[in-house]
Amino acid sequence: MNTDDALAQALRQAASRISVGPPPVAAVVRQGRALRRRRRAVGLAVAATVLAPVCLLAVPHGDTSPVRPGSTASASTSAQAEVVASGEKVTTPSGASLWLTGRGVFLAGAGHPASAPDTALVADTPAGHVGGVAWGTGSGTVWAGVYRGPEAPSRITLEVGSRTVRARLYTLTGSPGWVAYCAETSTPGHASVKPTIRVYAADGSLLLTTRL
Repeated sequence: MNTDDALAQALRQAASRISVGPPPVAAVVRQGRALRRRRRAVGLAVAATVLAPVCLLAVPHGDTSPVRPGSTASASTSAQAEVVASGEKVTTPSGASLWLTGRGVFLAGAGHPASAPDTALVADTPAGHVGGVAWGTGSGTVWAGVYRGPEAPSRITLEVGSRTVRARLYTLTGSPGWVAYCAETSTPGHASVKPTIRVYAADGSLLLTTRL
């Protein structure tokens, strides 16, 4: 027997005297699962870090363009119009009575019964136009009517002879789709005069010019 053979035999004898237990399979499996969970958690964290800026950048791509004031508003939404209840009577400086219902504007001169008013009805006023009536008083003339348009007016004026009178605006609660106006002059006899009416938008542009 040479030296290598003697060494190999000595190693086999030493190994036979060593007690070897069962392999730690369960422990190895637990360590593997723990390692897999840690790797998964790290992967999710990295994904969240990458996706978060994408979500934040996606927000400005929505519709943030400004809307032109009045571009989609009906005439009834005018900020300049006084809101009144249906049938609520408004007294003009000359004592005439004005009231609104869903049908339109009603006007009765001072001392005249409310059961026989002049009327400016919405149904008689085409879209985009102005309708109106005039009532002569002892001290002047009262004009009242309806404006139906796609845009809320900021003001309505009546040109009578050499005078320009700014009308007061009224509307009902809700969105009736029209605005009422009322203007008065202190010159008698104007009831037979056809005034020039101008309707202005919120930005000052002219929406309509017409003769009543």
